[in-house]
Amino acid sequence: MRRVRPRRLEPDTLSYLEEVNESFVQNLKDGDVETSRMLLWNVLEEIAPRIASAASDRHACAYIEVLVDHMSAQQLRFFLHKMEGYFSHLWTNRYSSHVLQRVLSKVGAMVENEVKGETTDDDDDDRAAGVPEMATLVVTMCAEVQNEWLTLINDVSASHVMRAVFCALAGRAPVVEKRGKKGKHKALQFQANPSDAASGSTEVPAAFQDTLAEMLELVLASSDGKLMELMSDSHAGPVLSMAVRVAPASIQSKVIFKLLKWNDEERSKQRFYDFAGDSVCHSCDEDVWAAVFERCLQGRLLEFAEHAISNFVVQNFIQRTPTPEFAETVLDELQGALWSLLSMHRAGVIWRLAELCVRFKLREKSFFLALVAGVEKLESAKPEPARRDVVSALIGLQLSNNQVDDAKLALYEKLKGQFGSLVLDRNGSFTVLKCFDVMPLAEKTAIVDELAAVDGKLAGSHFASMKKVKELFSDFLGDESNKRKPNKSADDDAPRTSKKAKRAKKEKI
Repeated sequence: MRRVRPRRLEPDTLSYLEEVNESFVQNLKDGDVETSRMLLWNVLEEIAPRIASAASDRHACAYIEVLVDHMSAQQLRFFLHKMEGYFSHLWTNRYSSHVLQRVLSKVGAMVENEVKGETTDDDDDDRAAGVPEMATLVVTMCAEVQNEWLTLINDVSASHVMRAVFCALAGRAPVVEKRGKKGKHKALQFQANPSDAASGSTEVPAAFQDTLAEMLELVLASSDGKLMELMSDSHAGPVLSMAVRVAPASIQSKVIFKLLKWNDEERSKQRFYDFAGDSVCHSCDEDVWAAVFERCLQGRLLEFAEHAISNFVVQNFIQRTPTPEFAETVLDELQGALWSLLSMHRAGVIWRLAELCVRFKLREKSFFLALVAGVEKLESAKPEPARRDVVSALIGLQLSNNQVDDAKLALYEKLKGQFGSLVLDRNGSFTVLKCFDVMPLAEKTAIVDELAAVDGKLAGSHFASMKKVKELFSDFLGDESNKRKPNKSADDDAPRTSKKAKRAKKEKI
């Protein structure tokens, strides 16, 4: 299937958006709501034939996202309606995919009002005439890319849109968080915890539920080999994890058991270990929790707790233990291994076990005594001057450690010597930026030295034109040059005599 792409955005339109964005932001600061509303409508009508082009443009998308943040319900519907016919491209484009995620994060309340018949947005009925309701627009968008669902789930950009679509169809409320201190775009996280669902979910029409079920059924209809490929894929894996969390209750257990290949006990155990098990315990009912725990976790809790990542799965399962009977089972397995957990720096698992004891009023005294014994055993292995009493040792327990920093340094060592090649690649350049951003000063200097060796090749490239490069590297190089300048002495301030002047002086004498 040939993907329809919008034409490249004209420079005049980009300049127009830049100017309008400045005026719009200033109006917002001045509190002029009516002028801002009218300005938004004028912009939308001006760029209506080029909305898809603007959303896909590397420079214009940032201005579009600012406008989307302040659009009314009618304006959002108008905006999304003008994108029809280009959704396949917009999902897979790096820049427009961010715009779509931002739009989808705002549709929940709008769709709920449409379901309840409480739409009060009478912003400008004439301009929005003929524009369908938001629920219809979202379903139409999904239908437009229906033939590509299995392809899009693997795409680096479309997979993020797919997650946002799943959550919008399920009525999950998004939480917008900034991706890093200097992040241009914001990552969208969606609430999927049943305990939070009451405050975070919205009512959705039957068409949303049907579309979500259809999308999940299509994925589940794939062969077992294809499912394994999707589960292990760095882009499709998180999409499937999100699908487990937001799947309708009627098919949720089917989704979980299909992905885990439940009819093969040994294979399901291995898949649980490989797949994101925390998504299962976050969303499943008590029966599914019990079935998964008994087959995949029971008897292996300590093994999972040893792993740097799967210990978080153990923490999630402990936190959501449904009955005192299962709590007893968990404590039977882990209470005697508290010293091992302490020595592995698994304070988070110990914390969840303590919460479990308090929640079900089980073994509170015996657990505390076992913890004290574990701390004393751990401290006894230290030299005498370094030993602490039990209270000090417990206070000193950290729920996080430096493993992330160690992993960053290990990755840096693997990339060392390759930064010059990476920076010339469109995608690799972002790895260089992120690595530079989190490294200590000595490593930053080494990265800059490697980039200096390919300075001639960087001129005029995508990397050199990025604003973040100027923010990071320019400031760093400026600081370094100031540090390397020798301190001026009093003699340095004295006027210097040129060689010509000295020669003339000698001849005169």
